[in-house]
Amino acid sequence: MSPVSGGNLAQGAVVLAFGGLIGAWTYHVAGNDPYAQAAKATLAAPTAQAPVDPAEAERCKVPDFAKAIGHEEKWKLHNNCK
Repeated sequence: MSPVSGGNLAQGAVVLAFGGLIGAWTYHVAGNDPYAQAAKATLAAPTAQAPVDPAEAERCKVPDFAKAIGHEEKWKLHNNCK
């Protein structure tokens, strides 16, 4: 079996430069991802809420029995209320 050569300084510099290039490219791509930018804009933008219809507000009023057992969110989900 022959011994494996460890390489020289120039080869090590090339490997380090390649690793740096990959790291810089990853940072660039992650910072310019259109999907991530759209998600950030969606989260940062204030949401305009539509005016609440009084009849809809009354229909979506959670009954006391649902509140008593802690199922307010489930009741809203099952009755298509937000």
